[in-house]
Amino acid sequence: QTHMYGTCVEGGDTINYFGAGTLFSCDGNGNNFQRIFTMDSSIIDTTGVGPIGSMVFANNGKLYGVMENGIFSYDIYFGNERLVLQCPVGSSGMFKASDGMLYGLTSNTIYRFDPNTETYTEVHHFSMDDGIDPDGILMQANDGKLYGMTHDGGAYINFGHFGTLFRFDPITYQYDTLISLDR
Repeated sequence: QTHMYGTCVEGGDTINYFGAGTLFSCDGNGNNFQRIFTMDSSIIDTTGVGPIGSMVFANNGKLYGVMENGIFSYDIYFGNERLVLQCPVGSSGMFKASDGMLYGLTSNTIYRFDPNTETYTEVHHFSMDDGIDPDGILMQANDGKLYGMTHDGGAYINFGHFGTLFRFDPITYQYDTLISLDR
């Protein structure tokens, strides 16, 4: 049976866990909703707090997501959640690319997370010229490249900074600004 998984940035058992966030699941029809894990703010270095954005299944069978203080994993078979890595992450979650790596955005970087080695690598640093403050989740097109957008920056420095649409090659790490938005 198909299941969907999600996060709540706050809530849970507020008596014991101070509302540090939860993971939940439901069936493919949106029924049988259940809280599967509650973050514990008293052991922040183990479970983390404030899961945000979407979760993604990695090739190792675990769910991964981002939270206020890093990347977490959840093993759906054993019900184990843990803070994998304390690192800067954005607020929109990660995307699994065809190479099996998970990619995400912070306020000034594109990062890659390898779920097998639990390695975090910043693969591109944004600048005002190529766009800053990316938002949303990256997507992968048929050409194998990742696409995204920024809120700010771009080529129209004299006319305001309205963001960019960009392309990133996960093999060569080549970054290209496709369009600088001008209003």
